Amino acid sequence: MYLNMTEQIAAGELPESLEDLTRLGAGLMKIGAKVRQTMAVIIAEARMNHFAGDLAGWTTWCTEEFALTTNTRSHLWAIGEMLLGQKGKTYRQLFTLDADKLLALSAVHRFQSAASVTAMASQLDLAAMSRAQVRNAVSERLGDLRPAKPQTEQPSLPGFDEIWAAASSFDDDDFARMCDTPEKATRSMELGIGFLSGALEYSSKAEHRDTATLAVLKSVLLDQLAAIEAVLTEG
Repeated sequence: MYLNMTEQIAAGELPESLEDLTRLGAGLMKIGAKVRQTMAVIIAEARMNHFAGDLAGWTTWCTEEFALTTNTRSHLWAIGEMLLGQKGKTYRQLFTLDADKLLALSAVHRFQSAASVTAMASQLDLAAMSRAQVRNAVSERLGDLRPAKPQTEQPSLPGFDEIWAAASSFDDDDFARMCDTPEKATRSMELGIGFLSGALEYSSKAEHRDTATLAVLKSVLLDQLAAIEAVLTEG
């Protein structure tokens, strides 16, 4: 019903009464709050039961059918895999959480087990916790919450802060659109490797280590590796 009404609004046909507008708005808000979780379960179910052993095929399906970027696809897969590992009450409890909390919890599923996620859901009021509190709880469970050591401030590279600030305003689609020549693609790859190497050097130190973030990064890199292998196979 709500999807039909949104199509009508897209065509310029608006409900006349305030009651209909209110009902439509409230319904869409409820749907919107569950879109990422629903998509996560959809693509995870597809990967497990329809693309088993065919990661390249699943990646292509996600791209062609839903236009998912690599990062988004990897995040949704991590969330969906974790949710499908839960049953009954715990599944329903986790499904209501926002995507950032679910992504953090997915590291527990990846590095420990579905049972460990179930235990956290029973021991903690995850819905009442902030995103930062959930991430801290995940790091603590995985053994990576350590007090930060005082750091000696290092001088910034000339222009680095400006470049970083500018790049932070772009998304995956922006980067893909700008890499429209071999030179730009090569240079972007070189710069990306430099940024990644610096981030990993920082994140590998015990006082900075964030297992949840590293788990997401690993998932993203594995998906990118599968995409590269698919291209090389075609070539």
